[in-house]
Amino acid sequence: MILDDLIQTGGTMIACRDALMAHGATAVSAFGVHAIFPQEAWKKFLGKGVFDKFWITDTCPKMANFLKDKEPFELISVAEDIAKYL
Repeated sequence: MILDDLIQTGGTMIACRDALMAHGATAVSAFGVHAIFPQEAWKKFLGKGVFDKFWITDTCPKMANFLKDKEPFELISVAEDIAKYL
């Protein structure tokens, strides 16, 4: 499992995945809090074997809404919880 706070190009996530796979991991999942993905960078994560699961939150609602039904992305909603405390 790889955790990252802000995902833009995805380069860090992919480099970490590659390192884990090179050291024997058979599957890697990821969690990114703020999935920004400018210039359609999310496309790097599509397809079998890239990531087993890729969880994102809805802190960037437009992107989260767009990706919520595209594998391997899974949405974890935090918007209501954050709104309670604001």
